[in-house]
Amino acid sequence: MSKIAFLSWNIENLGVKKTTDSGGEIYNLIAFVAQQVKADVIGLMEMPITAPSTIRTGILNALTAITDGEWDGDILSPQRKETYILLWRTDKFFKKNHSGMTRFDKDGKELKFPTASGQVGGREAAYCCFENKTNAGKYFNYVAFHAPGPGGSYTAFGGHQLSKSWPLFNAKSKSNPVPVSKVVIGGDFNIQWNETNRGLLATTTEATSSGSNTTATGRPKRGQNKGPVTTVEEKPNNEICYANLRDPNGANLTARIENTPTTLKNEVTGNNLSDFSSCYASTYDHFFEKGLTGTINSGVVPILQWLTDGTCKQIIENYRSKSAVFDEKLKWEVDPTKWTDRLTVKDAWLFYRRLVSDHLPISLSGNI
Repeated sequence: MSKIAFLSWNIENLGVKKTTDSGGEIYNLIAFVAQQVKADVIGLMEMPITAPSTIRTGILNALTAITDGEWDGDILSPQRKETYILLWRTDKFFKKNHSGMTRFDKDGKELKFPTASGQVGGREAAYCCFENKTNAGKYFNYVAFHAPGPGGSYTAFGGHQLSKSWPLFNAKSKSNPVPVSKVVIGGDFNIQWNETNRGLLATTTEATSSGSNTTATGRPKRGQNKGPVTTVEEKPNNEICYANLRDPNGANLTARIENTPTTLKNEVTGNNLSDFSSCYASTYDHFFEKGLTGTINSGVVPILQWLTDGTCKQIIENYRSKSAVFDEKLKWEVDPTKWTDRLTVKDAWLFYRRLVSDHLPISLSGNI
């Protein structure tokens, strides 16, 4: 058994503006957090479709400079205006086998990931399959998932589709090139892991190739349907909540982050920690896993605390010199027992929310 740590982070559209405003320091911030949690595999969401390779290169360079490891990574794009970036250490006990999108179930049937409005064509999950270098033929999958937007009737349908995805199952099958017994899913689920929801999920089927409505060649007869047919299928509550990832007859994963808020949605008025309770929204970011052993640690990364107690002093000092940060007129305070010109508690939140993300990073570690 070998120790491994995972980091999942929705950076909220990490594009040209954020990298320019920070002078590239946002890459160093990502690498700094990875160093603090000793991450071996990282899943990042809401990367832009414009020039994602530039962002990948920037993050890899920062990871190499700040952490003690060597890194590589893939850009994986769902059918949306954003990408995933998955990164992993190349100097550890595992190596990449292959990666891709979770577009099929274990039997090769195409999965219908919905949008928040219930249309087919929503965000799929991305995965990377790793092989144990010291135990050839033993594999594990890391899956990154960004669900349909919050508040919609179809948000939880993402979990219903994900629960059938082949990277979650052990058996070698049509879509699964290698048997995988250990799985970790990290992502922004946009809903509580055990919340229920219901609605109609649109599905598309191809026109029939035989029968009274087609010619002998399979083409539709004049006046008949000439294209795919869209139907809707209603799912009961117990089939479309994320709890079906824990179904003993299915993927049967364990939820590791359940009731700790991971999103920052509301403004803050006071400077005390007690004033911050209203700014946290629901637990939208989760880890699910199957196969981890030993002491398993998981939780929300305390990055807001690190912005005020001196843990990431150099990152803050570098950020402070950037015009975008200076123009925010953030408040700083002197504490001689720690370090000069640190952010106040309130302004650490404002700094993070406006210049980094509305989601906090989450981490998970254990033996695999």
